[in-house]
Amino acid sequence: MGTSLHLAVWNSLAPISDEEAAHQYQLLKDVGSERRFDDKVYAFYSRLIILYPEVETLPEDELDSSPWACSMEVSGSHVIMAILPEQSEKVVPQVLALAEDNGLVCFDPQAGKVHLPPHLAAKQGNAAPTETSSVQSEPKRSEPSAIPQCLFPFCES
Repeated sequence: MGTSLHLAVWNSLAPISDEEAAHQYQLLKDVGSERRFDDKVYAFYSRLIILYPEVETLPEDELDSSPWACSMEVSGSHVIMAILPEQSEKVVPQVLALAEDNGLVCFDPQAGKVHLPPHLAAKQGNAAPTETSSVQSEPKRSEPSAIPQCLFPFCES
């Protein structure tokens, strides 16, 4: 098994920069979340585990088909997942699409990039869209090979 790729998903009421998302991600990892239950996060998680069940719920003979490197960190307000690299081309675009569909921020800590849902990208003001802030700059869902492969290892084995 190779190294894993992490993504974090949470709800944000306002647009955030890559740096702000990195800070929020570090807080979630270090101290967790004190925020209340978020129905958008729950909807995201519920849809995600329909596509890819939690690794600990799978029978032993199905573990090799799971995209998860380890159990997801799930709270009422965020989900952090570790994806096996060989599954990333298929799973990352689906995670991004589910986050967008639920109006959630998705942060890629390996690339230091935040993916904003359309309603937050639109609130960023009249500034021209940039590579770090625009949902429009994301690869099309039908082009999974366009997902950046700059994700680095994170989940300890």
